Amino acid sequence: TNDPDAVYIDLALNPEANTGYVGDGARRVWGAIYSENCFQGPLEKLCTAERSFFRLLSGLHVSISAQISANFYPRPMPPDSPPDAFAWDPNLEMFMRTVGNWPD
Repeated sequence: TNDPDAVYIDLALNPEANTGYVGDGARRVWGAIYSENCFQGPLEKLCTAERSFFRLLSGLHVSISAQISANFYPRPMPPDSPPDAFAWDPNLEMFMRTVGNWPD
């Protein structure tokens, strides 16, 4: 992009984990990802390519949710703390809410 305010993140150096980005903001991000890719109506009514792409996005969403649940920071980190000052722990409640209670 030519946007001077754009920030590039090396995902290999920043593995999936809890960012603290929750609530309406996080829902809007995923809502935009799904809706801006032309997913309108029930899945059964979409063409094969749209259904496949929807399932790919859904799989990505599940993968990210599972990774975040497995590497969850349990409380806000003080701004001046070193990155290794606190342990990252699995969050079973989050896993069940975002992945475990949705069998398909």
